[in-house]
This record gives sequence, structure tokens and C-alpha cells, in this order.
Amino acid sequence: MTGQKRMALLLGALLAGAAPAMAQPIGSAGPATVQPDEDEGLQVAAGVSQVHALTHQGQADVSVFGLVGGDPAMNGEYVMLAFHGAPADGAKIFRVGDVLEFHILSDAPGRLLLQVRENIMGNNGNIGVQNRRVLVTWTPGRDGAAPTRVIVRTAPAAAPARRR
Repeated sequence: MTGQKRMALLLGALLAGAAPAMAQPIGSAGPATVQPDEDEGLQVAAGVSQVHALTHQGQADVSVFGLVGGDPAMNGEYVMLAFHGAPADGAKIFRVGDVLEFHILSDAPGRLLLQVRENIMGNNGNIGVQNRRVLVTWTPGRDGAAPTRVIVRTAPAAAPARRR
């Protein structure tokens, strides 16, 4: 099952299990009064800012997602790398960064290249912003199994485009 399908099923299950018994489908006739959902699991789900299935990971079912809730003074979006196993096993999740924002540049088996924008503390105590590329690598497990560790490092800047 692909990461996108798995995430859609997970979100659908969360929403279906959390929906009040009398909820009307969106767009149905008549007003509906809806009460807040008290399911504590939804508090974590509410912090998910983006989800991306990595489509070049062979048999592995891998996704990267952002989870807001870090230090609001510096950065605040955790970048999470998830390796999805069987439903009974759940996912093995690695926190690979704390940034302002991230974008996927590319992925290949055992490799993810990100562009991140992040706060940095200057020598004078002022908070600045920098952009950099981050390379996340791992050794893929057998038959799509999750790795035991991932390595995160700064990647070289992209070479400037050549003029002709």
C-alpha cells in the first residue's frame, strides 16, 4: 500500500471514528450543530502541517511529514521521516530536523534531499534566517523494512545554472 493511500486511510479512520453519531455530510440540507471532538489523539493530528509520500523508495512505504509545535521563538516545525510497517507494527518515525519550513527536492532509494529555511542564533544573540539543503540517508532494510538509523547532514548548495 502506498504512503498516500495509507495516510488517507489513517486520516479517514481517525475522522470516521471521531465523527459524532448525528453529524451530517458536508453539503447536506439544513444546519447542523457540531460539538468539539474530545479525542486526545486528534490533538497530535491537528499539528500535522504537511504529508508527502516518497515515491522512489522501492518496496519501502516511506513518508515525510511536518509536525508543528516546537519552540515558537525558533523554528517550530519538526520534520519527521516515517517508515510504515504492517498495521499491527505501526511506523518507525525519525525526527530529522526542527525548521521554519521544508520542501522536498528529490528522493531516491535510501536518500531524501530537502531544502529548509530555518532560524539560527547569531553571535550577537539576534535570531536570523538561513536557507540550506539537507541530505537524509539510510540503508534500506530487507523487503522494505525500516532502517535502524538515519543520517542527517548539510548537503552542498546546488550548482548555479550554466549559461550558454
